[in-house]
Amino acid sequence: MDEIIDVNESLDSSLAKEVGFKGDVYSGSMGPDDILSDIAAVNLYNRMMNSENGNFWQVMTEYNIGESNGSINSVDEFLKYYGDGDIEKGLEYIKNTLDDPSIGTSQVVKKVSPLKVAEKYQEFLNYLEEHRTK
Repeated sequence: MDEIIDVNESLDSSLAKEVGFKGDVYSGSMGPDDILSDIAAVNLYNRMMNSENGNFWQVMTEYNIGESNGSINSVDEFLKYYGDGDIEKGLEYIKNTLDDPSIGTSQVVKKVSPLKVAEKYQEFLNYLEEHRTK
């Protein structure tokens, strides 16, 4: 497992962003399910990495139960990860990441209308704003 983590660096790596929320936004195909799965993937990864027993199924079950019963705000958890515990800083980090040009996004956008990318960009940020704790 350590070898995989070393190769992939972390969720902050540019590759992780490209295959996650940034890639989904720039592909122009990010829908509600993509938003939820991108957020859950980050949160579950972090919970797993911080798990004492390493039991992925237990981590996933506890997360899903908490999300279902409202004891977990998945958007807050997502933003706190990227904001080093601060929701506002996390939101700013997400915006900066989306605005930062990259090789991957420059290739993907060649096949998508700029209006579609702008629409998905705004939908993602709106979702985060609407579902975070204010």
